Amino acid sequence: MSYYASRVALSAALVALMARPPVARAAGDPPPEKPAEPPAEAPPPDKKRPPATAGPDGFAVQSENGDYRLQLRAYLQFDGRFFPGVDRALVVDTFLIRRARPIFAGTLAKYFDFQIMPDFAQGTTTLYEAWVDFNYTPKARVRVGKFKSPVGLERLQSAMTTAFVERAFPTALVPNRDVGVQLYGDLDGGVVTYAVGLFDGAPDGANIDLDLNDGKDVAGRLFISPFKNGQSALKNLGFGIAGTYGRQSGALAAYRSGGQVSILTLVSGITADGARKRYSPQLSFYSGPFGLMAEYAQSESRVLKARPSR
Repeated sequence: MSYYASRVALSAALVALMARPPVARAAGDPPPEKPAEPPAEAPPPDKKRPPATAGPDGFAVQSENGDYRLQLRAYLQFDGRFFPGVDRALVVDTFLIRRARPIFAGTLAKYFDFQIMPDFAQGTTTLYEAWVDFNYTPKARVRVGKFKSPVGLERLQSAMTTAFVERAFPTALVPNRDVGVQLYGDLDGGVVTYAVGLFDGAPDGANIDLDLNDGKDVAGRLFISPFKNGQSALKNLGFGIAGTYGRQSGALAAYRSGGQVSILTLVSGITADGARKRYSPQLSFYSGPFGLMAEYAQSESRVLKARPSR
């Protein structure tokens, strides 16, 4: 056999060997081991809200799904009022607790929020807020009770975040807390914020618990932040208009300075008697540590002067 024929025969033998079926496993031989499968990943644990928390927002107890929640927080503000060179018959230099307000807030059945806030400062007890919200969608919420009237820009800012203990003079011309019902919400992710409500009609700067006449005030506010949803440097720029209108009668408000000293009191015998209207254009802008607030307030009331007795 030639060398070429031997190489062909050897190649054919190798091909035949590779094509043979595997040898049958003898009875009793253990089956071949299967390759180990990677361990199955454990499902991620359910993220449950802790039943009780404590932090910068106060103390809270809630259900696992958050549908029920009770929160307690508070704030305290200390002030000093000193009037050098002023007649001591008019004012007294003093330290005082300006605000001492516990806040009880919470959620019921997911869609109902509430808040109760008394004030124990300056030797008196005053109910500042007591309201319930129906909060099904941020686009349209309903609030009933006693709360801030939706007019003054600085008034709507919490006393915990104002630059000074006392607010500026325009705030004295708008209601403080009033009793009524309000529809409010945010549209387009907060680009448009609106509020409209019917209230008892608090006098300028006043905090009332009930109405002393049959007249009611309609109050409203429209605030626009056109760049809120973008990345513009003007993202936190907003402007708007607010106001009230109603018919009122009775005593008129007295106006006080930042030191809470009376600076304007109307002549005795002059009372509100008819239409009262307020309007307040406003603007705010924030960028990092910089903040700007601007507002103008005007209050007009029809009055009645009592006739002198004879």
